[in-house]
Amino acid sequence: MERRIELSEPIHGFTERDAHSKALLNTDLSGLMKYKMQRERHFQNIQEMNRVKSDIVSLKNDLKEIKDILLVISKKNCT
Repeated sequence: MERRIELSEPIHGFTERDAHSKALLNTDLSGLMKYKMQRERHFQNIQEMNRVKSDIVSLKNDLKEIKDILLVISKKNCT
């Protein structure tokens, strides 16, 4: 059975203490939801950045291939 003790003065958002372990408990659900949304946005930004990096590498490879083809064509036309 969980028993919680309410603190007379909240400490950095912690408003309760566990009666058994004396651990401070954060009961701020809106803060938790805000944190989870920030974390999700952060992971989405990382995924988007990885997609952009992958696209840039792909474009670089395509440009190198086009350059190589143009060089071959240019050499054929010069001879």
